[in-house]
Amino acid sequence: MVSYYPNYWVQVGYYKGRYSGYVLLWYHECITEGEWYPMRFIGHGPSLGTWHDYMITHPYGYGGSGNPGEFRLYIDLSLIASTSHANPWRPIDEICSVEVKPTPLIKIDGSHFKELRVFLYLEYPYPRWDWVYWLRHNVTETAPYHVVEISDYEFKACGGG
Repeated sequence: MVSYYPNYWVQVGYYKGRYSGYVLLWYHECITEGEWYPMRFIGHGPSLGTWHDYMITHPYGYGGSGNPGEFRLYIDLSLIASTSHANPWRPIDEICSVEVKPTPLIKIDGSHFKELRVFLYLEYPYPRWDWVYWLRHNVTETAPYHVVEISDYEFKACGGG
């Protein structure tokens, strides 16, 4: 998330719905003042029962890029897209979610998020950039869906259908 109001974000994930012809597809999206890339599909999405790594990096923060508007999006450590003019460019929050239309007909039965981490600059025990597990979180859920909290960096989403 780069802004709450207006809502600007950079995201990566998978989608199955009207815009994909109800086929499960990987996608990325960037909606900021400087860039507007609505959902762009990049190939067939995950198979049932498989695990995947999603990563969004802002390489400017740690000297990996000279462009503050750049974000890099990865699935399973493969670069799938990058932004170039994101504005605002400084990330303000990390969000992990399962999004559904407001209908109880959609069933969520296998969304399991784990190893949620953020890339931070650490001073102790020596100065370095490193991946740090989420240390806090806020849960938002709407019936008939619910969240099963395992830790600050792991949860399951389920319900509906």
